[in-house]
Amino acid sequence: MEVFFKERAYYTNRELIPINDVIKALDGLQEVIGLVPNFFEEIDSSLSVIDLKIYIDELKTGSLIEDLLVKVTFGGQDELDLFCSEKSKSIHTFLDKHGVKDKNMRTGLILIVALLIGAGSVAAINKFDELTNSKNKALPTIQANNNIILNIAADHFEEDSDTVKNALDTVVKLYGSDKLSKATQKIIAPAKLETDAELKLFTGGNKTDPIYTFEKSYINAIPAQIDDKSKIQMNYESVKIIIDGMDLISHTSGWRATIPDLSSVRIPITIPRDADLYEISKKQNYLVDLLVIYKQEKDGDLKPVKAHITKFLARQQA
Repeated sequence: MEVFFKERAYYTNRELIPINDVIKALDGLQEVIGLVPNFFEEIDSSLSVIDLKIYIDELKTGSLIEDLLVKVTFGGQDELDLFCSEKSKSIHTFLDKHGVKDKNMRTGLILIVALLIGAGSVAAINKFDELTNSKNKALPTIQANNNIILNIAADHFEEDSDTVKNALDTVVKLYGSDKLSKATQKIIAPAKLETDAELKLFTGGNKTDPIYTFEKSYINAIPAQIDDKSKIQMNYESVKIIIDGMDLISHTSGWRATIPDLSSVRIPITIPRDADLYEISKKQNYLVDLLVIYKQEKDGDLKPVKAHITKFLARQQA
């Protein structure tokens, strides 16, 4: 029996998104959606998924919109015959929980994707913290948001949250948290290009009411793999820096700073182009939002090598 799911991922970027990041996001979605059969079979052992295919229904750029059509084939001929018999009521009831009554079109698959993105985000943050010997202050907020997704999914599938959580944990364990974290980083890559961008997920052809939104604070908390595989970039909010190198004629060179919460080593920094360099030079201590690029050393540890200040928040006393 073939069942179709129509789902949408919408990135609220203001600028055009490079094709490499579009491809990266689609590749990540393909990886994560590929785990959906495992989730279905874990949440209901009577289901057998024998095939899954993902199609691009529509792709729009500007703010990136990815409309996907996912075909899930449940069981073989025997299972199809069983579905058509009186004994198939339990399977039909389960599928009806997805919303649309048309037996060939369902909704809610994107919620499973959201659950897996949440798990991948936690894995990415934990791995990053391990490599940098630090602790992401946003992790409790990420976990609280993941619990919200869990409850939305449990309500949608009419299952208790423990059943959904156990199915999710099993799928993550079998696939591997490291692989899932990398797939998650691919999915959020377009949103990571802008500090205010969000990722909105829609289901069933709905284009106005997202079933879940990964807000900018969530996106910014996730470390992003960049083109050089030995480097990772990370956004931070409200971080203290000490500027100890300046160039009053350039926003992009000659500036250096120490970021006490991250490292005792001075690193190059760049300044927002709309900032007044002369005014900034009057003080050394600032509270800022910034993006930090880390490089992986031979021993596996991550060291900050460069930072870009995205916003000056306040001057501070030394």
